[in-house]
Amino acid sequence: MANVPGSLLIDTSDRPNESILGIGYSLLISSEETGGMYELMKFVVPPGGGPPPHIHHNEEECFYLVEGEIDVLIGEQTIHAQPGAYIHLPREVSHAFRNVSDKTASFLCWVMPGNLAGFFNAFKRPWPADADQPTPVNDEDIGKMLAVARTFHINILTG
Repeated sequence: MANVPGSLLIDTSDRPNESILGIGYSLLISSEETGGMYELMKFVVPPGGGPPPHIHHNEEECFYLVEGEIDVLIGEQTIHAQPGAYIHLPREVSHAFRNVSDKTASFLCWVMPGNLAGFFNAFKRPWPADADQPTPVNDEDIGKMLAVARTFHINILTG
């Protein structure tokens, strides 16, 4: 196969080595690698895991579920997703996801335009190699997320 300038071959099977809000996280393709057009991330979600409902004002997201099951809230609608499902989350619409099974779920997430990794950088933590599950969320992580959300034009919908 010829090497195409600017092309990448990404191995999506590797386990993330970082956590955000108790969810395993890897940045697979950065915004810098796509001229800002998109980012590609991998999430590994333990049973019961998921972020609070939130609204992105600048970006859209697309999920491709690789393994497990998640419920995805989009506005007022909940979609139960199984492996192979592709879910589009438009900007300006509240959304969240939750692993509703007793098994780990994983999915790929495209973010367009690519500007969400900077948000995650403010509160990501290591996922130690000897730990079976991502580093659990704590109050400090939530405080950091809430402190930077507005900077990234994200509304976190709390209570």
